[in-house]
Amino acid sequence: MTINIITGHKQSVLLGIAILLLSQKNTFIIITNNTIETIVAQHSMTLSPSSSEESVVLVEHEDNTATTLEKESLTPDEDAPHAVNIVSIGTETTGYAFQFHPDRLQAILSKVPSHYKVKVVSVVGAFRTGKSFLLSWFLRYINRTLSTENETKKWYEQVDELQKGVFHWQAGKERDTTGIWMWNTPVVDEKGESVLFLVDTQGMFDHETSMNLTACIFGFSTLLSSYQVYNVDKRIQEDNLQQLALFSEYAVTAMEDQSETAPFQMLEFLVRDWQHFDEEDEDNVDRMEESMKEYLDQVIRERDVKDLQETREQILNTFQNIQCYGLCHPGFAVTKKKFSGQASDMEPMFLRLLDRYCTRVFDAVPCKQIHGQTITVAEFGNYCEAYAGLFAQGAKFPQAATLLDATATTNTTNAKLTAMQLYTQGMDRTAGPHCTNYVPPQELQEQHELLRKQSIKAFQEKANFGNKQKILEAKNRLEEELSEQFTVYESLNNGRNPLLGLEVYVIPGLVAAFAYVLRWFTDATCSHTVCRATSQALHHTWTVVTCFLLIVGATKFQQLKAMFQRIQQAVGVLLDAQKEKKD
Repeated sequence: MTINIITGHKQSVLLGIAILLLSQKNTFIIITNNTIETIVAQHSMTLSPSSSEESVVLVEHEDNTATTLEKESLTPDEDAPHAVNIVSIGTETTGYAFQFHPDRLQAILSKVPSHYKVKVVSVVGAFRTGKSFLLSWFLRYINRTLSTENETKKWYEQVDELQKGVFHWQAGKERDTTGIWMWNTPVVDEKGESVLFLVDTQGMFDHETSMNLTACIFGFSTLLSSYQVYNVDKRIQEDNLQQLALFSEYAVTAMEDQSETAPFQMLEFLVRDWQHFDEEDEDNVDRMEESMKEYLDQVIRERDVKDLQETREQILNTFQNIQCYGLCHPGFAVTKKKFSGQASDMEPMFLRLLDRYCTRVFDAVPCKQIHGQTITVAEFGNYCEAYAGLFAQGAKFPQAATLLDATATTNTTNAKLTAMQLYTQGMDRTAGPHCTNYVPPQELQEQHELLRKQSIKAFQEKANFGNKQKILEAKNRLEEELSEQFTVYESLNNGRNPLLGLEVYVIPGLVAAFAYVLRWFTDATCSHTVCRATSQALHHTWTVVTCFLLIVGATKFQQLKAMFQRIQQAVGVLLDAQKEKKD
């Protein structure tokens, strides 16, 4: 929000500021000498909802000098669509620390089911080359194509501004985006099987960011994305290729001796302000796109010079698919600071190419894969946290071995979780907490062995990347945890044993019965004088045990009722066992 305060005396500025900060209305404050007039503003306020900051611009009436005071950032509505800073960059006092915010990422991921497949479009490149501007057009394309309103016009013809509900951008020479930002509104495909995320990154080589931090931003963005757009200005220069090869060297090293497949999926050079169109092709977009492909083939073709050829091989070995597209200059109106995105002020050819490019991108975004396995939303969050931890130590780009280890560890952890889930789901159906029937121990053991083998097989199919010894150690830990889990299921099943606890009643009952029979026998066979003491002792024993059983029965009626039910079950189990033996 920008509010102009016009004053004739500089000493009145502070007074004007105080009134402005206290005011809750949109006002135009005029300060002349010591007189303050407040008028309700109709056109003096320009609001930019896409920005989270407010500034107050003071313009002196006499010499037209300006002073800008930054007010405290406002927190946007969490439910409203906006970009969320998932990676922030520290200041000089914090060593320009690379700080990942997992809670912010999880807040976005939690908006969609965890089993959905993930698609990520990320834009990287030098600063002030229009990355956020491009992503804002991506958002307009997505929103307009999903809408059924005003189908008579092209989607870009309906855009009358580009600063509300988009990634924040602004014209000028100063950098605008710092860190890495993700749009907080995922786009679910029509089939409900995958979800798309858009990611914006801090510009590289901005005279304020170190090479290490630039590598962190580029590297982390590449690890996240399934469709990486490398934004370059006017042409693909050799230094663009060298920087790309440098930042992707770690991925190639991690891939070495493991797989012949390139670790990353899609890289597209987007050449802004393209200057290679032939004049006769200006009305033929198909021919213009063909010339883009020819240009890329020329750029990455084999070279005789060794270092140039190694650079190209490095890039080709890193990305499975490499393409190129060019956008002409959008028009000089875009370079003005007052430009807010009106399509009517832009070059028609730029809009036509932009239309084709947006369709090209979103029709071809692949699902995110790591080591050949398609990643779900839940797994994507785990990988993000694992990779971010590598970049968080003083903004230093990790060693390739560390990157390999983090990737392999996360992959092995996910494989172990999948295997444990397979085992517990099967055992829960057999002897889980919600089961009521007792399972014979031999049958329970057989089910455990079957599910254990299936779980180990599932683990081995997925844990196929990284150090073999560490995978073996993880497998051994999995087997130990399966055995521990089986012990839990055994305890649960034993609690349902119909014979469990019968000794509490059977043993005293047998003692009482034995004492009663023996007393009756002694009374019948012994003389009164000889067996009297024995008979009395047996009588007392029988009486005490009987009273004990009656007291226990009175206080534990429900347990006795359950005991009789267990006896019935036990008899049934015994009869079934006898029947199986005869069969």
